Amino acid sequence: PNYLSLLLFLSSRKMSSRTTSGIWVLFGGFMMHLTLGCGYLWGAIQGYVASYLHQYDSRATVKNMFMVLPIQIACLNICLPMAYKLADKLGE
Repeated sequence: PNYLSLLLFLSSRKMSSRTTSGIWVLFGGFMMHLTLGCGYLWGAIQGYVASYLHQYDSRATVKNMFMVLPIQIACLNICLPMAYKLADKLGE
């Protein structure tokens, strides 16, 4: 299911502002956990991913997998300013 659509539907219904704020807080917490958890998870599984991909392409090595984490961090730093603007806009 499309959770964002469900969240927007629930927040558009006649609910108290406290309930709506609670829904947005839960969604934001979920997104933060997803974002930060991906970074921690990647460090734990990158060797296994490299081993699996090496079966299909001999150029896939652990050395190549080390590029993923800096790309993740760069994307996070690029998207955070947009998230702050969105949070300010939705929080009004």
